[in-house]
Amino acid sequence: MPQDSDSVQPASPSRTRRGQATHLAIWTAVALALAVNLLALVLAWRWTRHPFLGLFLEPTLVISDVHNPAWPARQAGLRNADRLLAIEGQPVVTGDQVAAILAQKQPGQMVTLTVEKDPTHSSAGVLSLQVPLIVFPLSDFLLAFWFPYLLGLLYLGLGIAVYRGRGDERAGQVFVLFTVFFSIFTGSFFDVYAYHWLTPLWTLSIPLAGAALLHLALVFPVETRLIRQLPWLRFIPYAPALLIGLYADTTLYTPRAYFVPWRWCFAFAGFSMLGFIALLFYNRFQTASQVIRQQARIVIWGSIAAFLPLITWSLSNLLGMQIALSPVVFIFLFTPLILLPASMAYAILRYHLLNLDWVLSRSLVYLGLTLLVTGAYLAAITLTGWLFHTSATADDPVLLTLFVLILILFLGPVRDRLQGVVDRAFLRAGADYRLLLQDYTRALTSAPLKTDRILSLLLDRCEAA
Repeated sequence: MPQDSDSVQPASPSRTRRGQATHLAIWTAVALALAVNLLALVLAWRWTRHPFLGLFLEPTLVISDVHNPAWPARQAGLRNADRLLAIEGQPVVTGDQVAAILAQKQPGQMVTLTVEKDPTHSSAGVLSLQVPLIVFPLSDFLLAFWFPYLLGLLYLGLGIAVYRGRGDERAGQVFVLFTVFFSIFTGSFFDVYAYHWLTPLWTLSIPLAGAALLHLALVFPVETRLIRQLPWLRFIPYAPALLIGLYADTTLYTPRAYFVPWRWCFAFAGFSMLGFIALLFYNRFQTASQVIRQQARIVIWGSIAAFLPLITWSLSNLLGMQIALSPVVFIFLFTPLILLPASMAYAILRYHLLNLDWVLSRSLVYLGLTLLVTGAYLAAITLTGWLFHTSATADDPVLLTLFVLILILFLGPVRDRLQGVVDRAFLRAGADYRLLLQDYTRALTSAPLKTDRILSLLLDRCEAA
């Protein structure tokens, strides 16, 4: 049950400053995610205005495994890990250079591509081939851009909503941080294969989202005993996440060098999901609180349904079973992820609903007091007029002053008595526990100060409860 306002201790100045700094940092992260998503939208719109080669290009213009088999360049035999060297004899190194050349062409034109084949294959070497330019298909744009983009915005919206409701708690703060990293990952996904401006942020967001998940599991639905003793341990997951992400960023501009670091990023995210679920199971079976067990159960099932496809894909790639991240595979992997923030938001909402008994109780008490005071004042006016044979009015200053003085003296006891009536009528269990505590307190005042006697009184009240 919520505590009365007069029992809340004022926060120390250092704690207040720390809280303000935390809120500022979180809102800055949210602003960064919104800026990345806005920039990603602008870049995607610009990119789709140019003719399409029929392939996605990763940093250093390595051909991506994200593709549609119907694209012309894929049908011409180009595969993942091949590298584009030139278009119409003009050397290209960046996505901007490719876009600048394509901006001068029209859909339907044939262009000559110079491609370096994957050096690990027997057909390694440099070849030239002609492919027709096409308009980027709307269906592929919906799958490759709009689907992950809107999914990330939905995540971020749920994170902001939870943060606004639970912003003073660590669970709410870490949850919105996780949604920030996830929205950066999904928002910049398309640009990884277009201009490559946002690729470093995309790469870094993968392990950081995993670290935020582990952090979240350490503080939600309840902080573990170890974290309460050593609060700094909750930041440990961010150290390997930053190391992996920053190392992967350093390999982005060397052809094919980022393949393995990217795999590490996804592997760390996959193991973080497993750790998140494992810690939820720990909280589910180690706590005695029914509220925490219910919260953990809800999020466990939501997390399993959300993460199982992605964990399977990440681990299979780590073991060498390469599954191309095509738009269809992307949808299969990431659509269930909406179940994670939805289940957490539901768990948090359900937790708050448990306080509705307090809201109901106070509402009924103050409604009853309002009716009682109004009725008493009207009765006082009527009684005064009958006793003194006068026509007393509601704004009579003497009568109003006397009535206010009476309220000051007797309103507190009347409110307490009415609170007891309401609690026993609507919240009998809570009222009974409160009465048991009051009875135990009275018994302690008259009991001898002996341990066995105090424990005996406590056990008696526990059995009654």
